[in-house]
Amino acid sequence: MVEGSLIRNGPGKQRIGCDEFKHMFDGSALIRKFDIENGRVFYRSRFLRSKTFERNMACNRIVVSEFGTEAVPDPCKTLLDRFMAYFTIDKLFSDNDLVNIVEISDELYALSETPFITKIDKNNLSTLEHIDMRKYLAVNIATAHPHYDTDKNVYNIGSNFGCYSIVKIPKEKGFQQGSVVANIPAYRPFNPSYYHSFCLTENFFVFIEQALVLSVSTAITQHFFGGSNSNIFKWIPEYMNKFHLTSRQDGKELSHIYVSDPFMFFHTINAYEDNDHVIVDICCYNDDKVLQTLFMDAIKEAEADINSAKKQADYIRSQARRFVLPLIRFDDQLIIGQNLNRLENSSAVAVVSENFEIKCTPEALTEESAAMAEMPTINYKNFNGKKYRYFYALCRRDDLLCRLMKCDTRTKSIVLWEENNFYPSEPIFVPRPDAIDEDDGIILSSVISEIENNKGFLLILDAKSMKEIARAEMETPSYLPPDFHGYFC
Repeated sequence: MVEGSLIRNGPGKQRIGCDEFKHMFDGSALIRKFDIENGRVFYRSRFLRSKTFERNMACNRIVVSEFGTEAVPDPCKTLLDRFMAYFTIDKLFSDNDLVNIVEISDELYALSETPFITKIDKNNLSTLEHIDMRKYLAVNIATAHPHYDTDKNVYNIGSNFGCYSIVKIPKEKGFQQGSVVANIPAYRPFNPSYYHSFCLTENFFVFIEQALVLSVSTAITQHFFGGSNSNIFKWIPEYMNKFHLTSRQDGKELSHIYVSDPFMFFHTINAYEDNDHVIVDICCYNDDKVLQTLFMDAIKEAEADINSAKKQADYIRSQARRFVLPLIRFDDQLIIGQNLNRLENSSAVAVVSENFEIKCTPEALTEESAAMAEMPTINYKNFNGKKYRYFYALCRRDDLLCRLMKCDTRTKSIVLWEENNFYPSEPIFVPRPDAIDEDDGIILSSVISEIENNKGFLLILDAKSMKEIARAEMETPSYLPPDFHGYFC
């Protein structure tokens, strides 16, 4: 039987005083933990004591802006303090690290998409240390989805003006020895891409610039005149998505340009190399409308009206797609219109365009429907960056994200788990010790009730069959909110 701790992160407090957070990405971070010991499960949760949380609670107002929520003027500050705040990075970023939990140098950290991360105690979830990564690494923001190599070194990608920087944090020496290992020039420096995740393979970092961009001019204006951070994001459908392949050995980017029609994404699934091709699997949306459906008013409207729910479901049509990027040798003769994908049993296309860019058209791994695949996970320990077959994800039934799915990328078959009136969280794959098969393990998911919002359970599934092995039911004194991402240790 499995033993260990599942630690998860997500928004836990949607109101402070008379102020309400306006977007799903805004609520105060709540860390939750399931300890599995000798066949028993113990649950605890604790609010992350970020500086943002402490300021908001001290003022009993939302005084730090979040993604979709504009702050009120901080009543705890003098006029001079408020004026000087315009010239600090705290004005730009909240340290409300509500997105993910990661392990760096044997310590656990909560993080989001800012330079501020928070060390937490593995045992009691207390907040231990606030860390500004800019003191150690030359990046102003970074993703909430870093990667690990086999030695447990951590890689992440962040931004500086004009480029994206891939950074490495060594396991033994941590942030103090962190370094930039590659710089990727931004295709459009004044409209840099939004990014939530990236990939790595045996030899490459894989980074995708998408048509959802951050408007630098809007950010500067808003910095002085106010507004929520969501206003700085712009969807520009005229922009092609651009795939960057950067060598893990020397940090140099391949010279050939790979592009695709525009799509928006939060999460990559996996990437790997196969017979001189790089394969990249991504959960794709056709545009950015999904961001609008996650405003709290839109969520409440969908809950109250089935027609609104169906309309919003049309906005978030998504699909798991496979892009194939052929590796081109210097002596290859490129012919306009030529499909460079030489893989067998692959319907993806990589065509040489008139300007000698490689235009990539993906192969569909799932059908396209409302939130068909989101929050994807794999057998990360054994198959990240390697040729793999299975991924696990959330998928939608009607208007609700209420199913867990297992997708076989070879046969395109899908196996589902669902239970009426319950919402599962991101599935976490835990491999069986000494397993041989890729899917030999279990799936852990934190499940909450639609009807009784203080009840839920930890679900344990057989990862091969997606059939239930066990559940640990719980009832808490207060509301059990949904969460985003987590880590098993």
